[in-house]
Amino acid sequence: MRTIVVGLFFESTFYSNSSLNDIIQLINNQFPNNYLIFDYNIYNDINELNGYLESFVHKYPSDRSKITISNLSIALRYISDYFDSLQLNIPNFSLDATASYITSLKNVYSMAYLDQYSAMSQFLLFNDYQCKQMVVLYDDQNILYKDFIDSYLNFINIQANLLNIPIHYHVLNESYEILPFTQIIILCDNQSLQNVYINDDFFTKIPCHCFITLTDLNDNIMDIFRNIPAFPLIPTNLNYTITSQMVYEAVQNKNNYTYGIYAFYDICFILNYLTTNFLTESVTLSLFISVNAFSCLNILPSWINGLIFNLSNNTFNFGTYNCVFTKNVLFPTLQQNVLYEKNNKGGFKSLPESKSLFKKIGIIPWFATKILYDNCSLYHVFKHKKLYIIRFSCNITNIKDEYYNIEGSYSLSFILNYNQDGYFIVLKKIYDCRNPKINSTMSKSVIQKFLCCP
Repeated sequence: MRTIVVGLFFESTFYSNSSLNDIIQLINNQFPNNYLIFDYNIYNDINELNGYLESFVHKYPSDRSKITISNLSIALRYISDYFDSLQLNIPNFSLDATASYITSLKNVYSMAYLDQYSAMSQFLLFNDYQCKQMVVLYDDQNILYKDFIDSYLNFINIQANLLNIPIHYHVLNESYEILPFTQIIILCDNQSLQNVYINDDFFTKIPCHCFITLTDLNDNIMDIFRNIPAFPLIPTNLNYTITSQMVYEAVQNKNNYTYGIYAFYDICFILNYLTTNFLTESVTLSLFISVNAFSCLNILPSWINGLIFNLSNNTFNFGTYNCVFTKNVLFPTLQQNVLYEKNNKGGFKSLPESKSLFKKIGIIPWFATKILYDNCSLYHVFKHKKLYIIRFSCNITNIKDEYYNIEGSYSLSFILNYNQDGYFIVLKKIYDCRNPKINSTMSKSVIQKFLCCP
């Protein structure tokens, strides 16, 4: 196997905002004599993909191991179908493919989480903020995201019907009416929202006591929603590790990167391991999954957990998300911002204009029939009575208890039952303590001032 050609098939806007080149540099610095060849195929139009794939196949000898890494559900489908038509056994990985049909594609694996888990998480917010109805606004113009949006709409519809929640669907550029106490789910990419849909007319349609939730498409969304609370659900690491921190620190622009950097690093790390330990074998998806490179080298991965690969679904059987308020309400002073930036270490992905992490939501492997819903805490760490570190509860590693006093309430944790098909029948909180506490800065009081009219 000695050399592996890694075909990078990325949409141009995603690629320019991904910081993936920083991770390639990290791999090359760690393993200066590695046998990975990165072949760049950056496209503007999905119809360009077949030409790039044809070139990729013929550019290198047929006996040389090849794999692809891409973004977008539609791109993974195109790539899988193309190689299948040529009967080529080339493994294909995606950093963010989430559409339901990826479970039936051949020779693929997505390092993202299925739309179903994100869609389910939307209903936890609906219940927590005591909404009366849902409205889904979606973009029907961008072919790149059509597969994602169609899949997400399907999962939202199934779940809403099971819970008997009133829900209405509208294309973003058509006329619609929104009532008070509505959760508004927006399915649209950042560029289209910022340049096309979010305008004065948009805000005139939204009454008091409403809030917006966004999806995987919006992990770099700006603060564009004025006084309407908006929360992207950003896929996050199952476990934050020292390797996650190393990957984060390799990123040069901390305000412009994709959550896929962690999965990208893990893929490259495993591929590098294969080039030096499986010299006589061609790289296959089953070989990639079966070889626990991190465990063999006694290193923790930055994103994946080798025990939870699932070839039957072509992706993980779980999904966890950070819910981040688009307004930077938790860090009002310069000192707080500086301390946070100094000590964040990549514990969670913030937004370009906000670090206001409120909740962590999702299905995790060690709860077979439960879903986790945590209000995150913000820790203030003092040294000699002076504020020294500010970190969220998802990242309190390397804080020595014998030297520092941590002030702040612990997060409220509760889990909700769901059925064997992965959907809620009833939203019922099961508290893990008799009198749960919520840190005041993380509670709904911060959001309430935006939910209500002046």
